[in-house]
Amino acid sequence: MYNTETKQLYSDLLSGSFKALGHFADEALRASSPREFFKILSENVVPLIVKSETFEPLYLEWVNEKGIYKKERDKTEKNAIKEITGTFAKLRSTLDTQDLLENPVINKAVSAIEDVLEF
Repeated sequence: MYNTETKQLYSDLLSGSFKALGHFADEALRASSPREFFKILSENVVPLIVKSETFEPLYLEWVNEKGIYKKERDKTEKNAIKEITGTFAKLRSTLDTQDLLENPVINKAVSAIEDVLEF
């Protein structure tokens, strides 16, 4: 997913602050409560990472990747809905032409699918 340039940015981000991050990681792991753990992270680790020169490019790349993911997810969701409704329409048509919709069990199942698709 991430290219060599991104990996280098992560390396650069951690190299200058690695000792400090390690110290805070050890401190966070010794935390006696979840509240203390997140307090250490929010007060020490996050500011250390944010003030790094490589944070902004990494953040902007993350925002870009997130946008691409959302577009692909939406496209896949729309295609799946279209495919499901198309398949159901064909199934219903076939059942109708063979007079199988008169069968109460089949009719109940078809109605349940219609309810789900309408929702």
